[in-house]
Amino acid sequence: MRSYQGADSDGKVGTGITNWATVALHRLPVVGWLVRPRLMAGTYIRDEALQASRITEDLVILDAAVDGAFVCQFAEPLSTHSPDPRHDLDMGALSLVKTLPHGHGTTYPAMNWEPKESFHALARFYANQSTRT
Repeated sequence: MRSYQGADSDGKVGTGITNWATVALHRLPVVGWLVRPRLMAGTYIRDEALQASRITEDLVILDAAVDGAFVCQFAEPLSTHSPDPRHDLDMGALSLVKTLPHGHGTTYPAMNWEPKESFHALARFYANQSTRT
């Protein structure tokens, strides 16, 4: 699940909302300076709680049926976070952490990412699992 309002019902689960053409152009020498990666046309509102709750709901279902599961991706380095929603590629990412375009996070100062709510929800889920066994 991606981390924007409506991600669970807009039908873009497989394709996402990132304008990958702008990401590719941004990575080109010289021309890339003129293109800032952005999301597809539309208005998107960040909703990390949606991603976190859907991961937890799915894990409860899977826990009853299988011995383990792979959860999303840890990080999507090309999908960087931005405070400007038009350029917050992380909203379209399936990752558990948001990649920072510059500098380091505050939770783990040596890393260039910051945990999303889904990271903490996953940690709580497995912490509760270990106390049940």
